Amino acid sequence: MTDLQRGPENNRVWHASLSTMWALTQEEPFAEFFPVARRFGFSHQELNHAVSPKMMATVDPKDLRVESVHEPCPCEIPRRLRMERDIHMTSLDESLRSQAVKFVRGSIHYAHHLGATAIVVHPGEVPVGKDYELRMRALYKERENHSSEYVELKERYIEERMKAVPLYLEALRCSLLELVGDAETMGVRLGLENRDHYYEVPLPHEMDELLTLRPGTIEYWHHVGHAEKLRELGFYSQREWLERFAHGMIGIHLHDNDGLADHIAPGLGTVDWELVSRYVPKHAIRTFEVRGFVTQEQMRDAQWMLYEAGCLEAYDGDE
Repeated sequence: MTDLQRGPENNRVWHASLSTMWALTQEEPFAEFFPVARRFGFSHQELNHAVSPKMMATVDPKDLRVESVHEPCPCEIPRRLRMERDIHMTSLDESLRSQAVKFVRGSIHYAHHLGATAIVVHPGEVPVGKDYELRMRALYKERENHSSEYVELKERYIEERMKAVPLYLEALRCSLLELVGDAETMGVRLGLENRDHYYEVPLPHEMDELLTLRPGTIEYWHHVGHAEKLRELGFYSQREWLERFAHGMIGIHLHDNDGLADHIAPGLGTVDWELVSRYVPKHAIRTFEVRGFVTQEQMRDAQWMLYEAGCLEAYDGDE
């Protein structure tokens, strides 16, 4: 890591991407995001799953330095509708499962077209226990997450999910194996992301199994905020995800959490960044996945904090 001194920012280049998530609530035209990301010092960009073909048609190709793509991108159907229709790779409805696979395959081809080497994959869900989790989150906000009601809800939730999950995991295995041919042909790795709801897949022991399907093509993508949410709800710790999967981590989403709210600037929440820095491999893609309310000053402070914690590398642009 280059020994930097904090000072003028105009020549600083950070070895990290800025996700287009940040652009989605900005007043400026979408195409302005890409030169702005460079002015913020980011070496690359990540296209997220809300980016449509119409939005990309406005972008000057010379501004694109895309390191990763978050499927489904470009987005043909809004996320809300995909969730309502159960368009997941875990779906037990073959037509819906196939549609989800088609979206991911399109993202693989698009990533290859843009020169990106990885896509971030939301693997799917087990559609049980959603009411349990809604109630648990309400109790958490009321500081009742150690109450007998909370404990009983959690136990029922775990039991029902465990009974239901095998069929959905089998659907996911089939979906991923249908994709590895395209991924290997295109030189694009599939980063399975840890999720922020307990009813989603995979949990750690499920991730262990999925990563054996095609090592080197199906890998792990760590989402700091999702791990922090499940820790807050009393399920799995940030450390457990990192210890188990750092060896296969191809990328990481960097942001912070305030309780169950995530995507705030790193350094402004509860994430233990010294812990994270001990596990992130040197080769992992680093993406700032922050919402549009994060200011340029907060972004700059976060870059330096992560640099000092050992999570980020940089160099002077005139070197």
